[in-house]
Amino acid sequence: MRYGHGVRLWLWCHSMTIFVLLYVPLLVVAIYSLATGGRVPGWHGLTLTWYQQLFQDQGLMTIIWRSVWLAGASAATSTCLGTLLAYGMYRYRLGGLLWLGLLIYLPMILPDVAFGISQMLFFYLMHEAVGFFPLSFWTVFIAHVTFQIPFVALTVHAVLARLDPALLDAAADLYAHPVRAFNSVVWPSIWPGVLGGFLLAVTLSVDDFGVSFFTTGPDTITLPIYIYSAVTKRGVTPEINALATLLVGLVAVLALANGISRSIAARRARAARRTIYMVRA
Repeated sequence: MRYGHGVRLWLWCHSMTIFVLLYVPLLVVAIYSLATGGRVPGWHGLTLTWYQQLFQDQGLMTIIWRSVWLAGASAATSTCLGTLLAYGMYRYRLGGLLWLGLLIYLPMILPDVAFGISQMLFFYLMHEAVGFFPLSFWTVFIAHVTFQIPFVALTVHAVLARLDPALLDAAADLYAHPVRAFNSVVWPSIWPGVLGGFLLAVTLSVDDFGVSFFTTGPDTITLPIYIYSAVTKRGVTPEINALATLLVGLVAVLALANGISRSIAARRARAARRTIYMVRA
């Protein structure tokens, strides 16, 4: 369908407006993280001083490494659990488990504040009842795993949905053990999707604020909470600009890697379908 010149111009202006609103604020933060003056509107040249001061702050480096460890550990755990959940939904999709897919969407559409408060109340009641789960690193870890699992499960399930069930039937006809069939047939086709789910979980953990704010302890704050507290107390400092720039860069790299892995998964699924059609022909 071809649009008129006026429609194309309107669509172009609409798209450019959205891109400006999305990326210009990020670009401003990145520019002022390199500014000698540091604060807006001070500008006296370029410098890497704020990045050097950032990495020399031992307290901040401890928070950064804690956030990295939290993101990696929670993403790895949620990827394992989410992949198993997705495979179960795929294998038994005709066995009355369709309602499970609808139930998985609930944590994804629930506001972060509501989810974080519910997690905090759960940990508080558990601590009052049995003495477990005082607000600490492990409560944040459990909360992150909990809200990451649906994202991973749906990401992996989207890849599994493109996998022809005839592949598993063919493996069964050849007397392959279910574990052997999974390792030889399913895993080579879905591992890019699993990797994409892992990267998505890392991204969600790195930039999460709402859930972490309600489930962290006083001595285990994460990077987004530190940024919020620093801005509230001291305003936007040059170090915060540098830290925010690094955080945006990390998330951008993870998002790019996620997109690449999903593209690889799509190509593998198409190749598997072509192979099946050739064999059937």
